[in-house]
Amino acid sequence: MATRLRPLRMTKATSRLASRHQDSSKPEAWLDNYLSMSYAKWAAAWAAELDRRVRELDAGTVKAIPWEQVRSETLERLRSK
Repeated sequence: MATRLRPLRMTKATSRLASRHQDSSKPEAWLDNYLSMSYAKWAAAWAAELDRRVRELDAGTVKAIPWEQVRSETLERLRSK
């Protein structure tokens, strides 16, 4: 079954960013700037998540699951659907 895609809408922040860069000599400059800002936020959030996970592993509050087990369980779930 095909997935229906929803149209993208600009957020207020994206719209403000686009209007600031509309006079740029490089039309896609606003998009480059927006994407790099989004990546920076994503990278910071992911780094914080990794730090949290490492702290939990070091404290012994969570237990790591071997890749082989995760892979096997995932494949089994996919096969049963």
